[in-house]
Formats: sequence, C-alpha cells, structure tokens
Amino acid sequence: MIMKKHGLILASVMIFGSFLSGCGSEPVDDAAFLEEVRESAPSSVAPAASPPVIELATPQFEMGLIPAVGFTFEEMPIYNRGESPLVIGNITTQCPCTTAKMKENTIPPGGEGTLVIKLDPDKVGGFRSTKRLTIASNDPRTPRVHLIVTAVVEGEVSLSENQILFGVIEEGEAAEASIHLAQMHTTPLIIESIKLDGAPDFLTLDIDQLAEGEWGRPGIPEYSVTARISEESSSGRYNVIARVSIESGRRQMMNIPIKFTVKGIFGFEPGDVTVRNLAPGTNQEGVTLLTSRVPLKVTGVKSSNPNMTVTYAPGPEPNSYRFDLLVPERPENRLQKGELEVTMMVDGKEVVEVVRVVALLSRQ
Repeated sequence: MIMKKHGLILASVMIFGSFLSGCGSEPVDDAAFLEEVRESAPSSVAPAASPPVIELATPQFEMGLIPAVGFTFEEMPIYNRGESPLVIGNITTQCPCTTAKMKENTIPPGGEGTLVIKLDPDKVGGFRSTKRLTIASNDPRTPRVHLIVTAVVEGEVSLSENQILFGVIEEGEAAEASIHLAQMHTTPLIIESIKLDGAPDFLTLDIDQLAEGEWGRPGIPEYSVTARISEESSSGRYNVIARVSIESGRRQMMNIPIKFTVKGIFGFEPGDVTVRNLAPGTNQEGVTLLTSRVPLKVTGVKSSNPNMTVTYAPGPEPNSYRFDLLVPERPENRLQKGELEVTMMVDGKEVVEVVRVVALLSRQ
C-alpha cells in the first residue's frame, strides 16, 4: 500500500514536469533578470563624498620688508579641493615671532579660507627671519602641511649715502667728508664699535650726534658720520671698509665703504695700464702719463717682459712725460703682462716707481 502511494506521487511529478516543459514559454536568462531587478529597485544609500583636500596658496610666504616697530599682519588663502568640509586644527610655530590663525576654521568643499599671519619684530633675533608654521587639518592624506614664512626687518638706522667719497686730494693736505645717519625710531642708539679694515694711519672715523635743530624728524636723533684724512697722508688709491656695530633694540652691523685717492707730488695716470687690440709692430702712444708738481726728470725705464718695449718722451705739460708701448713681434701668447720700472730724479733725489702693464694683442 505504501509502495503504491509513492509510485503515484512520482508519476504525478513526472506528468507535471512534462506539462511545464511542453508549454510554449521561452527559457529565463538569470543574469539579465538580476540586472533588471537592480535597476528597478529604489536606491536607499547615496555614494560617499570624497574627503577634504587642503591646498596652500604657496608653500613659502614672503612678507618682504616690515617695520622694526609694531606687529605686521598679512593674509594668505587656504583652499579646500575636496568634496567634504575641511576643518583646520592647531597651527604651531617654530618661533613665537611668527604666528598665525584662521579667520574661519571650516572651509566648505571647493571653497577657500583666510590664514592671518602675524610677525612680531621684537622677537626676531636679527634682521632676516625664516620660520616654519605647521597647519593641522582633517585631510586624511595630508593631516599636516608646512608653510615657510620669510621677512626682512627694517634696519634700526638709515644712511643718507651708502659710502663716503673724497675723490682726489693732494698729498700733505687734510680733508674730511661726512654722511648722515638717522634712527628709524626713538629707541636709544648705542655705538658699540667702529673698525676700519685696510685703513692707513692717517684716516679716522667719528660718529657724533647732530644738534636737535638739524634732525629731519622731531624726536628722532640724527648723527654725522665723518671720515678725516690728516696732513700725514701718502699718495695712493684707497678703498677702506668702516664696520660700525650699533645697538638699538637689536644689533646691527653697517659696512660703509670709504674711497679716496691721494695725489702725490708726482703720479702716473693711469696708475695701471691696460691696452686692448694692440697690433704687433705698432707703437701705442701715451699708455700712461707722468705728471709732477715739482721739477722732475726721467732717467730710465725697464720692462720686466722682454716682449714689451717701452719708450718715453716729454709730455704736454711742464714736468710731465708720456710713455709709449710697442710689441715688436707677435709672441705665442696674445695676453702679455709686465711691469715698468721707471727711474727719475725728483727734487734732486732718485726715485723708482713701478707701473703694471697688461696688453691684449689683436688677432691679426
């Protein structure tokens, strides 16, 4: 009885399966069906937005020349290149002289914020400042970025001229030349030291405060920087550097060139001879001229370079001589150097002077 029942059920299943397979419907494409279901199903989850991306307007911000007194403020944009809000966190500094803060800590997607940079010159050790700020944010790829801030603090003093020039003075005569030094603010000025590099004994430098009526601005002292040449000067060309150390809130070192020529009772002009495109076999007249304020007579001239022949003749003025240069034949080297040793009688005394000569020969 049980066996018959099972057989009946099996037969029914087979008949039903035959009925389904025998109908006229097309077979189902499972992949196409699933795609159709996905497209028709309502979307319940939106795609995730990209994270914030921080971008500085520049990696190095230059504040330029800033006043030596009072705070200086500058602004710089910071951009959010991402699709989520950018939140700026702590901004740390390498030095308390340079600090910064945001006007707004949150920058919307695609927007920009403003970083306010503050520099305190009283906390800058010298006159040039290069400091680093570190900016933290919620940018997952760059949670910290660095910004270099540079500045030059205005000097404590200023000079009316950047050098002291005498020009040409006569040997044995005293002379002086001055420039003005002005304070930039009311902080007391202290002259710590004055050094003259390469100075002869007859040159001195003094810095003296001017009378208040000579100051350019009320309450801001000015000084006279005066170089003096004594009567013991000796002939020659001089280029001296005066190094002046000043304390006025911060230490400042000034280098002031002092230039002058002391003309002796006689001299060569030019003192060093340079001749270009000298053709071999051609006499170059007047390469240098010797003049004197007292009776003078040249008794001889010698050249240290055997390729150079030097002759002399009376010059256009009394007590003057003209010197001519000749390279008779073409040497192997176009550049010829040598020294002229000139012997002369000056006020009954024999004097020997040396003049350096450089000659560049023509190519033909």
